[in-house]
Amino acid sequence: MSKCKILFAVPDFKGGGAERVFLNIIKNISRDGFEIHIVVGLLKGQYCQYLPDDVHIHQVGNVKSFSSVFFIIKVVWSIRPNVVFSTLEYAVSSSLASIFFPKNTKCISRFGNTLTPYLQKFKQENFVKYLYQYFINKFVFYFSDCVVVQSDYMRDDAIALFKLKKKYSNKIIKIHNPIDIKDIVEDSLIPLGNSGLNIDNSCINFVSVGRLTFQKGYKNLIEAFSVVNNRYSNTRLIILGDGDLRKPLESLINNLNLSNVVLLPGFLENPYRVISKMNIFISSSVYEGVSNAMLESLALGLPVVATDCPSGVREVISNNENGWLVKADGNIVNNLSETMIYAIKHHMKMDMKTEKDKIHKQYSVSFIMQEYNKIFLS
Repeated sequence: MSKCKILFAVPDFKGGGAERVFLNIIKNISRDGFEIHIVVGLLKGQYCQYLPDDVHIHQVGNVKSFSSVFFIIKVVWSIRPNVVFSTLEYAVSSSLASIFFPKNTKCISRFGNTLTPYLQKFKQENFVKYLYQYFINKFVFYFSDCVVVQSDYMRDDAIALFKLKKKYSNKIIKIHNPIDIKDIVEDSLIPLGNSGLNIDNSCINFVSVGRLTFQKGYKNLIEAFSVVNNRYSNTRLIILGDGDLRKPLESLINNLNLSNVVLLPGFLENPYRVISKMNIFISSSVYEGVSNAMLESLALGLPVVATDCPSGVREVISNNENGWLVKADGNIVNNLSETMIYAIKHHMKMDMKTEKDKIHKQYSVSFIMQEYNKIFLS
């Protein structure tokens, strides 16, 4: 029996959630039934080193989405995959390229963020750019055979935003992000060693993980933590990740006199050995799909404080069971600080072993791979 040939398409393998999801799928998909190819804009990023040796890599030469359209068409006609599976900007590239695919090659696209707030940032910058982004993202639903989202909220948002008829809304399938529980737990047991972080276990330690971008809401988080630390001096905040806003955030930390209590150690190849030693995870995002870092922190037994932003967060976080939702309207800094203070008082009362077991069952990579196998083989 011949193997199902899958072509994954992604701009690069930087340390983001979408790239992490693709890496987990690529690493865990059965080699007995599948042959793996990857179209990548540039083979760069922190996750490149974890790609298995048996994958076939086709490099475009740049990360521009439209430059990849013709390259993807060329690779598809060369290797004749059964499925092209794409994410991030390459979801647009692959869906447009699919017009020229062989009849038997199916196009599956994955969105990692809730689309309305994602597009809203373009509207604030330039309305023409917004219209352009609106229509090319809408075309993904028209030209793809299947569109993967991570939550009911994301699906409902896309249907309303693009006014999708049933013919197109029926293409949308919800599949949770896969979490490689075994690797996470093993990595969490590795000592901090040369990480450069000195964690004071006598303090209440908050941790957040994500790129230092507007989407993650770290300006709000740092300002909220300033309020928390003024009230509880034995609190610390660590934000793991890197990005364009590093310098502005460092300036904010200095201006608020938080240099000794707020740390920005950058991207860590193994964040789990840090997360596992924290008390509370913070997701301060302005919008999301479903946060990988949040799921991974729950898998390590941390309760979560999360902004109730446009995302699938309500499908994961239940107040006073595994965390607390922060009102995303009104004074977000005040809402965040009040919820963090509440969490300090109540986080020890939670049965996080039960919550950890739920995550292990619902989001384990072995369970989620069964769902992906179904759509790949169908």
